[in-house]
Amino acid sequence: MPRLLVDADDFGMSPGVNKGIIKAIQHGIVRNTGVMVNYEHANDARFLLREYPYVSLGIHFCIEDQQMIWGPIQKIEQELDAQVQRFISLVGSPPTYFNGHRNILRYPRVLLAALRVAKRWRIPFTRSFNLYLPADRLTRFNYYVHHPQRAIKHLMGKLVTQYMHLYGVRTADRQIFLDPANYSKKSSLETWLHIIEILPEGINEIYCHPGYPDESLAQYATYVREREIEVEVLTCPELRQAIKDKGIQLISFKDLL
Repeated sequence: MPRLLVDADDFGMSPGVNKGIIKAIQHGIVRNTGVMVNYEHANDARFLLREYPYVSLGIHFCIEDQQMIWGPIQKIEQELDAQVQRFISLVGSPPTYFNGHRNILRYPRVLLAALRVAKRWRIPFTRSFNLYLPADRLTRFNYYVHHPQRAIKHLMGKLVTQYMHLYGVRTADRQIFLDPANYSKKSSLETWLHIIEILPEGINEIYCHPGYPDESLAQYATYVREREIEVEVLTCPELRQAIKDKGIQLISFKDLL
């Protein structure tokens, strides 16, 4: 049976983002959300576990100071550790999983610092770097022929995922990657229906960014209007019915413990 982790990023960034994620949990397919503890609206996370105990709360690590990314790894580790402590003060327990805002875990020293922090706080899961293209074999082959740099990147992602496993952190079997076959928009119902139609066996992860535009979001992000469309898609009865018809199990990271 295929299993699907739907992970909403950026909880805490703004009231509108929180509202959108909560709606996608209440009426949609989201079962996991990553909290950005350095934002003032992260305080809403304290209510999530009480109201929605089936949802896994993760920490969405954020480093705004780009110079820190290239600085001493000890300072990065201190910052990420402080964010975990902040998460615990909000929620009352460590996060179930971790990942990085704007893909900061692609930087080796940030990834290593995050793995050290995860080991210290016994955070069991993170996002897989093993990317899966939801398309037929010929489409995938042609995609890599025309994008050889992506082939190298995806191979490295597999190796990084194996390294994280050796470090004791678990992941989904794969992360759904939406670039090929003209299915590149997570704000498109067609994209999601296509994914559901060909979802492979095992544990699949896909992240999303539901939310409602507001002034705070416009201040922090460029991906704004599309988030409201994502809310509509993630709560669409047609999508939920397609998942049911295909026998796909919606899960949270807690279900994997």
